[in-house]
Amino acid sequence: MKKYILGVIVLIVFAGCVSDSSNISKPKITNFNQLTQQLSEPLCSKIKDNSLLYMTDFVNEKNLQNRSQLGFLLSNELKVNILKPNCTNGVSFKSFQLATNLFSNEKGTHILTRDLKYIKAKTLQEDKKIIVGTYMFTPEQLILFLKYIDLESGNILFTTSTSTAVTDEIKNLEGINTKPEEPYIRMPFHL
Repeated sequence: MKKYILGVIVLIVFAGCVSDSSNISKPKITNFNQLTQQLSEPLCSKIKDNSLLYMTDFVNEKNLQNRSQLGFLLSNELKVNILKPNCTNGVSFKSFQLATNLFSNEKGTHILTRDLKYIKAKTLQEDKKIIVGTYMFTPEQLILFLKYIDLESGNILFTTSTSTAVTDEIKNLEGINTKPEEPYIRMPFHL
């Protein structure tokens, strides 16, 4: 009888360990709308109603370039969240060509510099703001940073960040190879 009870206890403990390890697995998909909503919520109170905003695509902090779909997706999802009625009222986004440190391609408009003295703020109307998004990777996380900047002064008015687990979906959008390399097999060479 004691062996039976001990066996049941071992099974219960083992089953608990197995179920806990299954909860640790990485998510398969990323909810980008929810992720950018976490960035936009604290920003909403900083944006005046009926404002005209400029926004860059998110760029990788590693090289300040957006050569992937990830930055384009993040900036578009952020715009969706900022334009929701519970965030702002009458806000609009404008495309821009401000300096030689910008370029446009099929993935959007990109600032090639984070030094705002190179951006021609004089060509803009008074009181214009820009939203600049960047991201970086750790081995396990994607970390997003958002800055709300006054274009005339270059002052950062607000900044926030959030993070999520790195998924294969994120890696694919960034262009990171998610398939393990096939092992190199040396074939014997005979003459």
